[in-house]
Amino acid sequence: VGSGKTNEKVYKLIEFLTTRPHGPLWCHEDISPKNQISKSTEQLTNFLRHVVSVFKESKSDFHLEQQLSEVALQTALCSSSRHYAG
Repeated sequence: VGSGKTNEKVYKLIEFLTTRPHGPLWCHEDISPKNQISKSTEQLTNFLRHVVSVFKESKSDFHLEQQLSEVALQTALCSSSRHYAG
């Protein structure tokens, strides 16, 4: 990891993961006709954008975006859970 900005992102990500209470990284809610807004979608999107940006800026050959896309697609196609498949 090269730049100071990237180092700061890495340290903040590590701090977030190591200091938060145990439990899910984000909340999840049931989506229904009465409840069509999901805060967990925004939380997960922001978290993954941050993680991907750390790996992207590290200039590695890890291809995290591609790997996460493949895992997300496989999970959505194979899961009976509406939280994953939705």
